[in-house]
Amino acid sequence: MTDGDSEAATLDVPDDAYVAAVAAVSTIALTLAFEYGVGADPPFLSRLAPLGPYFLSVFARGVDLGPVDTVRVWSLLTAAVTLSVFLFYAV
Repeated sequence: MTDGDSEAATLDVPDDAYVAAVAAVSTIALTLAFEYGVGADPPFLSRLAPLGPYFLSVFARGVDLGPVDTVRVWSLLTAAVTLSVFLFYAV
């Protein structure tokens, strides 16, 4: 294999895939926590709230947000939204 082949074979995961994974796990965890943990029955759209920051990150891709446009910030925002929704309906 030549050096040109090894450069073409990199498998870099795009940043939005990480944010999407955090949003998906948060959505599933929130639904399971409501169903089996607390026993609450919030509206369907409230259970989908962790997907909001992901879609916001996708649609804000064309806007220059500077140093706050990172995977860590979007993931923390997703976690904060998830925790907020959980606390709103669980308490």
